[in-house]
Amino acid sequence: MTNNNHKILTDNIEKSYNGLELVKPMIEEYLNGKIISVEEDNKNSQICKVLDMDCGIDALIKYNTGNTTGLAIRVQPTKKNWRTFTTRLERMTHKPTEYDKRKSSIVNDGSLYPYYTIQIYTNKNITEVISFAIIKTTTLFERLDKGIFDGNIQSLINNQDGSLFYPTPWNYFTNDEIYIYECKEEILQEMTQEEINQRLKELPKNS
Repeated sequence: MTNNNHKILTDNIEKSYNGLELVKPMIEEYLNGKIISVEEDNKNSQICKVLDMDCGIDALIKYNTGNTTGLAIRVQPTKKNWRTFTTRLERMTHKPTEYDKRKSSIVNDGSLYPYYTIQIYTNKNITEVISFAIIKTTTLFERLDKGIFDGNIQSLINNQDGSLFYPTPWNYFTNDEIYIYECKEEILQEMTQEEINQRLKELPKNS
């Protein structure tokens, strides 16, 4: 791994860890368990490295009942609440992406993959949470594939690294399929009036 790639990986891990810390108590309360970070320890543990890099598991949730499952966590510092799950489709390096890995894991019995996917939006400094959502990974990919097939979900380009990703809107899911937390005061402070008006038009009827 080159020094530049190592720095990007380290920055991404730090960003994910910091973003998770902002909402950790709320996620633990909702899922009724204790979160154990995998990314934080993957430099010193081969098992954590495999869970993170190969399985897409960024953290574990140990339920109060004693069971344990994996979490995929994506943190996006932004000035806007995009209300979507973002799934990387293609890298500039053409290496397998989370879409490829997750699809393969879901269809192959016995493969490890995150039971839940969590998308977190924070302010640019990752000091305040704007919103986050929790969804079962299988439910996310079922709806994502349907949206791709129907033409309702189109791939977008990440201008920072040139990768392609799919945005799956949170309002594609019913209230019993998804958990959403939104800090509305923070959203209104960081968005322009034009963005606020557009946001209000896009709000699902059941929000």
